[in-house]
Amino acid sequence: WWAWAIGVAVLVGVGITALALVSGQGDPDERGLSPPPTTTTPPPTVPTSPSPSVTATPSASPRSIRTVAAFDGFAEGKRVEIRVVGLPPLPRDECVGHEIGNGPVAYQSDCTSWEEAGYDLYFFRFEFRNLSGRAVVFERNRVMIVARDGRVYRPVNVSDVVQEPDEFWSLTERIVAGRTREAWITFDGSTDFRPARFTYRDGNQRLTIVFVGEDRPR
Repeated sequence: WWAWAIGVAVLVGVGITALALVSGQGDPDERGLSPPPTTTTPPPTVPTSPSPSVTATPSASPRSIRTVAAFDGFAEGKRVEIRVVGLPPLPRDECVGHEIGNGPVAYQSDCTSWEEAGYDLYFFRFEFRNLSGRAVVFERNRVMIVARDGRVYRPVNVSDVVQEPDEFWSLTERIVAGRTREAWITFDGSTDFRPARFTYRDGNQRLTIVFVGEDRPR
């Protein structure tokens, strides 16, 4: 389902000041920024971390439910399934890709076009799949990242300044039964944190992707 044709051009305006992003919010801006570039060729299949998935307490469902999985596997809940998508490498002058352990690039930082516009962001490609028989509502404020030093980060909003807002997760989105959606989700990267786990809370269930191994910028 890779269908990435993301532009890198930034519309430069005169007299535009950098927006100060706070967790979960973003002020309108006159520029249109593109998501970080990717290649149109899907990345090669790379083995995931050897760390095993954690099996949740069995439910009445015959399906095995894994609420915790190592990047870039699927964390599966009763209603939904999530994944942080592995990314293809990019030229260093466009974005810095962070490989985790022996796996692919887990996220991008230091994207040139965004930094020139005053944004210091981490970009994750996040996949959300509805496993239930009815529509579910994705809520962006239910996403969080816990850093390796224990700090907690929430997504920041950039939908007002991007050229292709559909390429980024909105605050809330209705996902119909059986549908999978994949889009960018961004975090404030000004503190240069290293992620330990990525979590989505679906009701009273937490689905978590853990980043096992060395975080290697490239």
